[in-house]
Parts: sequence; structure tokens; C-alpha cells
Amino acid sequence: MYKKIILILLLAIGFQEAFSQDTLSGNYGSLILTKKNYVLNDVIAVSESLVVEAGAQIQLNSGTASIVCLGTIQFKGTPTDRIRVTSSKGKTGNGIVVKGMVNGDIDIQYATFDSLSIPLLFSDGWYRPRVLIRNCQFINNLGSQAVVHVMNPQIPFSDNPPVSSIQISQCLFGGNTAPLRFEDMRGDNLKIDVFANTFTCNKISGYAQYTYSNNILFGKLDMIPDAKFNANIREKDRKSTRLNSSHAN
Repeated sequence: MYKKIILILLLAIGFQEAFSQDTLSGNYGSLILTKKNYVLNDVIAVSESLVVEAGAQIQLNSGTASIVCLGTIQFKGTPTDRIRVTSSKGKTGNGIVVKGMVNGDIDIQYATFDSLSIPLLFSDGWYRPRVLIRNCQFINNLGSQAVVHVMNPQIPFSDNPPVSSIQISQCLFGGNTAPLRFEDMRGDNLKIDVFANTFTCNKISGYAQYTYSNNILFGKLDMIPDAKFNANIREKDRKSTRLNSSHAN
């Protein structure tokens, strides 16, 4: 009898832990999110470092909900235990917003971003030496501006100005309604590498001149001779083709 009671209690505790969730609100210095469920009802700010461990689930419960990061970012997902950032049913949360000038990196691996407005926004005045976005999934995001939106970085003043680099590789972009968007692809202080990604069934907004048109990669080039961007495109028939574009706008 006692063994049955203990077993029932252990099962109840396990069930509660599996479905429990923490609500995040306000401002944080450093924030570590472990393998749990987290809920955001509004904007939260992280001033120093954000670390998201494998298996963490982040749910945005309103159209204003987002995580504003002013420091370093690490998403430490794995192939078998991905991180997920999503919106609650019937809502469209914003996503991750990168702000501020920090001499620290951003490394996002094995994360899934879905049902969001702008999953990743690098806002005006941001700077990080290196940004790595690898093995991620951007699926069924609903905003029309961008899936990943990169404004020009604010480079620290120096006689030898540093270069900020951003690499997006081995990611899946599927069912989105917006492209990858860079404010300026010709900037001397921003190195952009977009390679080995798969794009499938995306519906890009805009048809007028100098809008997104049907490009999966959108940004300003301004007369760069022989400039080319390569991207692997996977259509509905699952045949792979290669897009070579001398104009990304």
C-alpha cells in the first residue's frame, strides 16, 4: 500500500515538473534558462549575458513580448535536444532583439524559431565582434519585415576600426512570409556569410520596386561590381537549385 502511494506521488511530481513553467518579467543582469518551459507576457531585458540551455522552451504570450539582449548570447541546443522559441496559440510574439555595443559574441545553435513576428532583430546601434547562427530552424514565422533582420552595426571608434561578422549556415527556412534582410550588404565593417542553408515554401512579401519582391535575401548593394550571393533553394518538388544574384534588392 505504501509503495503504491509513494509511486503515485513520484509520478505526480514528475508530471508537474514536466509541465511546469516559469514566467519571466522585468530586467535581468545575467539570465540562464535551463531545460524548462518559460513564458513571457511582455518585454524583458538582459543586460549582461543570456544563456539558453538545450531543451529550453520559450513561449511569447503577446504581440509585445520579446527578449531584449544588451550583452552576449548563447543558445546551446543539441541535435537531439533543440531549443524552441515560439508564440502562444492565437498570438504573435516578437522574438530576440539585439541592442547595444558589446565586445562579446553571439552563438545560436540548434534552436527552432516559429510563429514569431521577427525571430532575430539586430537593432540600430548594435555591435558584436562575431555572430554565429548555425543549425537552426526558422519555420512558419508570420511577420512581413524579416526572419532575420540585421541593421548596420555601430562600430567602436578607432584608428583601426574592427569588423563585425555574421554567419548564417546550415539552417532551415520554411513557410515564412519574409526574407533575410540586411540594411547594407556593402558596409566595410560588416562581413556577411550566408551559406549551406535550405529555403523551402517561403512566401515573400512585396512586389513594388525596391521591396522584398521574391528574393529570400534582401538588402542594399549599391553598385558593387560582380557582387554575388549564393543560396541553396529547395522548392516544393524538392529539387535543389542555386540562386546567383548580383542584386539583392
